Amino acid sequence: MRALAGRIFRYAVATGRAQHDVAADLKGALAPVKSRNFASVTDPQQVGQLMRAIDSYSGQSITAFALKLAPLVIVRPGELRAAEWSEFDLAVAQWRIPAER
Repeated sequence: MRALAGRIFRYAVATGRAQHDVAADLKGALAPVKSRNFASVTDPQQVGQLMRAIDSYSGQSITAFALKLAPLVIVRPGELRAAEWSEFDLAVAQWRIPAER
């Protein structure tokens, strides 16, 4: 957020709307964000457990379809959620995800 605010204030300074970048004063004042890795399933037995759990999911049908499709196409969840029929060419079994997404 500080970086985004800094960009906004630098623009304001460049266009004469502000005297200086006040976001620069925050440098070092905020604790750095600690990144964390998300768990992944690599053990074959755990993969089997995950697939059985997905298969036994009894919630909304659209969610069940997405859960069952995800391991087959291996795309990010956002790409799967935003998929459009125009991206699929069933004749050649291809799914082309636009670069802008």
